Amino acid sequence: MHPYQTALQRYQSLLRRATQNDTRLGILRLSVAVAVILPGVQYYKTGGTVFAGLAFAGVVLFLYLVRRHAAVSRQKQFYRQLVQINEHELAALEGDFSHYADGAQYVDADHPYTYDLDIFGKNSLFQYLNRTANAIGSDRLAQYFLREQTKTEIYETQEAVRDLAPRLQWRQEYLAEGQLHADREAAYRKLLAWAGQPVSRTALPLRILFNALTISTIFTVLALIIMPGAELWKAFKILTAVNLVVVVAHVKKIKTELEQINAMHRIVGQYGYLLQCMEKEPFEADKLKRIQGELNTGGRPASAAILQLSGLLHQLESVQNLLGALIFNSLFVYHVHVLLALEKWKIRYAGHIKNWIDTAGEMEALSSLAHFAYNNPDFVFPEITETVQLNMKNLGHPLIPAGKRVCNDIRFEKPGFVILTGSNMSGKSTFLRTLGINLLLAKTGAPVCATSCSLYPFDIFVCMKLSDSLHDNESYFYAELKRLKRIIDRLDAGSTAFVLLDEVLRGTNSNDKLSGTLGLVETMVQRKATGVLATHDLNVCDLAAKYPAYLRNMCFEVEMTADNLLFDYKLRDGVCVNKSASFLMKKMGVIA
Repeated sequence: MHPYQTALQRYQSLLRRATQNDTRLGILRLSVAVAVILPGVQYYKTGGTVFAGLAFAGVVLFLYLVRRHAAVSRQKQFYRQLVQINEHELAALEGDFSHYADGAQYVDADHPYTYDLDIFGKNSLFQYLNRTANAIGSDRLAQYFLREQTKTEIYETQEAVRDLAPRLQWRQEYLAEGQLHADREAAYRKLLAWAGQPVSRTALPLRILFNALTISTIFTVLALIIMPGAELWKAFKILTAVNLVVVVAHVKKIKTELEQINAMHRIVGQYGYLLQCMEKEPFEADKLKRIQGELNTGGRPASAAILQLSGLLHQLESVQNLLGALIFNSLFVYHVHVLLALEKWKIRYAGHIKNWIDTAGEMEALSSLAHFAYNNPDFVFPEITETVQLNMKNLGHPLIPAGKRVCNDIRFEKPGFVILTGSNMSGKSTFLRTLGINLLLAKTGAPVCATSCSLYPFDIFVCMKLSDSLHDNESYFYAELKRLKRIIDRLDAGSTAFVLLDEVLRGTNSNDKLSGTLGLVETMVQRKATGVLATHDLNVCDLAAKYPAYLRNMCFEVEMTADNLLFDYKLRDGVCVNKSASFLMKKMGVIA
């Protein structure tokens, strides 16, 4: 049985148990609430202290059950998420990745490689890997495909991915925590804006006054219960009136805070639970330990501080419960004390919020890479070299199922260029994407779809998938020239590049296309670029004889029978011989 199926069955059982407990506690809580009414009514009628004690004990029990019920309800939601996570994973094993965000917001047609290699968007590499729940986690994962890492950083990420990969239960529980109250970009920005606002502490004399009012009211209430009297009742009324006046004086400030962070306590609390998961896990990789070290602030865990903030925000939001706010503020100046606690929290911790949340997002991104490694145990972590080279054995496209995947070897011992030929549908474009995606995976610190791999962390430049731009009044041909010019400029600037070019200059006539392609290859030779050019122009292959130390010809062949074409998608040395276009056109009745 697959580990995901085993996990699914286990979490389904836990979900059933939690659902039963949730129902029982709900009934019990309602029963206690009803039972408290009787001694409360008797106390109101008789003033007996026994009834007051019973009513008080009932209220305490009710409040305990409320907290317990909330915890069990949250546990039920947690297990429901874990059931869903494993259902989605089992669907993904069958090729259905529609449950995962595809990162369409990161699509950039002008990017040097992500657009051409289908890194973002529907059925993309990002969607295949993505196991993030929050906006910042998604951004961090995207950055692994967009930013450069040094050799040391790549190895550190590899070590972290190796450490996380076998921790299946921890990774799934971390994802489930994130999904319970997943944030949105707007909520994240809103929280950062709130944390970035300056705050000044309420003057000490006022804080002493508020505490004195609260203590005086509490003692007056206790005295009334023990020995009720007219004078105590008068003092009680005066104190509660003063308390309400104090709260009303702070209504504007309370309203301002609510407008900034209203309904955010659940999202904030969710970050706290994520940080708590990170703090407790005994990681071994240096990068993960360093992340854990960033979560300790003045000897206090970041999760405790974030959960405290969540509690304070929730308490402040309770001011919208008018009856409860009236009672608690008249007795304890409740929401003023919440404001004071928020002030104190903000002064001490606000400067750390961005780093804490970024850390949670970084762990989501690393967990996604680890998930990719776990799902593909046959993939290998590449060796990163100091010299310009690339050596991949049994290289395949990671998004093609293993049963359908055809793998090839490719080797560059030094800077050089491959001129790749082959008939239509023989696999040239797929091979270019295979090469580019695996090179990018290697640079992120993830494993690659190969049996062995060593490579230099090249800058990647691709010219494969361009289109006309009506918005910019730009033709396909001009868009392609702009892309090629950017590649040349980067090479002239000293970039150690790996260039992937697929049938360039398709927007011009055949003679012009051949002349331009020959000139482009000469340019690559002059600048010592490394890469692959796929072309149908067999005349371009003649350049290999002119630059034998730098250029070589490779091809994909097709076998023609009387009735069919057979593609084996195997890379060979030399120039392709067979062509399929006319054969297919005749077979489909396009031409006679």
